[in-house]
Amino acid sequence: MDKTFAGALRNSRLAGFDRKLAQVYTASKNCKRTGEWGLKRSLPTVVRTPFITISDLDTTEHQTPWQSGTSQVFFMRRWKENFPASKRPMTPSDQVQHNVASMTPSEFKQFVKSANKRAHEFQTKLETKELVPDQVFEYLGATFHSDRGKKHHVVGPTYSNHAVPNGYPVQGRILGATEGGYAVGVGGIVAFLPKSSAVNLRRSSDRSVRTFYLHRAEFDSEGRPLVTLRLHP
Repeated sequence: MDKTFAGALRNSRLAGFDRKLAQVYTASKNCKRTGEWGLKRSLPTVVRTPFITISDLDTTEHQTPWQSGTSQVFFMRRWKENFPASKRPMTPSDQVQHNVASMTPSEFKQFVKSANKRAHEFQTKLETKELVPDQVFEYLGATFHSDRGKKHHVVGPTYSNHAVPNGYPVQGRILGATEGGYAVGVGGIVAFLPKSSAVNLRRSSDRSVRTFYLHRAEFDSEGRPLVTLRLHP
């Protein structure tokens, strides 16, 4: 184990902080009593939650803003318990994405200038059949999102490496009818039960706990959970 200061800093929470990532931090009871969470400065000793998220390591007021991260942790625990066979999200590409639709005139000129410098490399890949002409935007990392606020691709967390039988049973309650089926509450998540998968459903207004069978569980491109159930295995 590297016991040098450089090694300790490299593996510390302080070095792993990234404001773009919603990380959850925790600390032992003894460390909480002294406000030591492994950050730049100590937090108040009155923090009651065992999990926190932080938006900045430091501010102009010399403080470390924090919020409770308990809901995120409990969400993951419920998700793993109810949907162990959920689909793993796709890992975003490491390539820098350029949203052309949100560029200013000067940013667009700079982007075109950068693209011109890569023209020869792109032509070479066309000649070697590594790429086809339609992949030019993918090669340049160019996107065209009209929503200026959409800066990056969002995915859900990774989990569920083990396989489970098809039609995994889960416990839930029918919350009410929705377009094309029913909304079902499962562990704090609203799932969808299509009418085509709810043949012979009785007492749809009854909100008692029932057994449903998982058809699909995944996250969409915005990180929202999408869960589809069946009434029968």
